[in-house]
Amino acid sequence: MTRINEKINQQTFVDFIDSMDIEERIKNELKEISPFNYIGYTLEEQSIS
Repeated sequence: MTRINEKINQQTFVDFIDSMDIEERIKNELKEISPFNYIGYTLEEQSIS
């Protein structure tokens, strides 16, 4: 994303997420993340991966 020397905004992230080959529900979850609601992974989530 940053190799094109353009500003990154919300639409940049949405376009990037939409281009990923993942389930639609995961895309929707990723689109809901913001600096105001993201608190990182919990230990439980890390052990699932």
